[in-house]
Amino acid sequence: MLQLSLIPSVEEERQRRLTIFEKLAGEGISRIVDAATVSELKIYRGGSGIWYDKGMTGSLVSESPAVTVSVLHTGSSYSRNQLFPDGILYPYPFGGLSPTRDQNSVEATKTAARLRVPVFTVAYTKPNSSERSVSLSWVEGWDDKLSQFLITFGYDPPPQLIHEISVDTLPFSWQSPNRRQLRKSGALRPGETRFHFQVIRRYDGVCCMCEFKVEEMLVPVHIRPSSDGGTDDPRNALLLCPLHVAAFTQGLVAIEPETWVLCSMDQGPSLTDLGVTKDSLSSMEFKPHAEAVKWNWSKRNQRY
Repeated sequence: MLQLSLIPSVEEERQRRLTIFEKLAGEGISRIVDAATVSELKIYRGGSGIWYDKGMTGSLVSESPAVTVSVLHTGSSYSRNQLFPDGILYPYPFGGLSPTRDQNSVEATKTAARLRVPVFTVAYTKPNSSERSVSLSWVEGWDDKLSQFLITFGYDPPPQLIHEISVDTLPFSWQSPNRRQLRKSGALRPGETRFHFQVIRRYDGVCCMCEFKVEEMLVPVHIRPSSDGGTDDPRNALLLCPLHVAAFTQGLVAIEPETWVLCSMDQGPSLTDLGVTKDSLSSMEFKPHAEAVKWNWSKRNQRY
């Protein structure tokens, strides 16, 4: 366990990075700069996806090789990256020339999260461009089973690391959380990247209606859409493959709220026709919230 209060210079490193970001031309949380500036200011150097400056940060924490400075999104390599307007889901490096380097990159990124030190997300604006979009970011959490980091854009650090929060211990509501609730728990904070991470993590990266688990193609789907008063609470969501996104959103398959059994329409295609291989969600360790399922069942019955 890191003894954060005993670590000297962490606040200086935090402020150094914030100062670097403020030096960049432009406004907003993401700024367009040329690649030379990125290198000159030591925002990102090197050819790996995760970059840390061992000389600058290697002595900050004895238990960690360094503290990650930035992550790179090229839009081509590291295809498992998922870049959103408000953050990025970033995979652990794997299969590189140096397994030790890969492991050090993971640990350095976790250390940035634990220390609440910002990192930079550096993204190509287009293939082979000399311009980079640099976003001030925070590592909000990770999932070792899925080998993935949640990195969000913003000026303020998250109140907690999201993987340390059990959303199921929090009250479920159709009302958007107030400021006090947001300060208390990062799990209720809205945002596309955060929503994706929590839903994928909740359902272990597997479709809720079949065994499909190609993560890049799985879609977190609101059970009660935002347009109908739904929220980004991960309990108001299912993780579905493209086929079952269409089946669920069109009402061809639904969850019976009392039994959690998956049901097809009386006069529509069968579950077999729809490729649904799971009979019920009752055995799932983490289910959607019952209120969300009841709302969807009622809405579907009104529709058909």
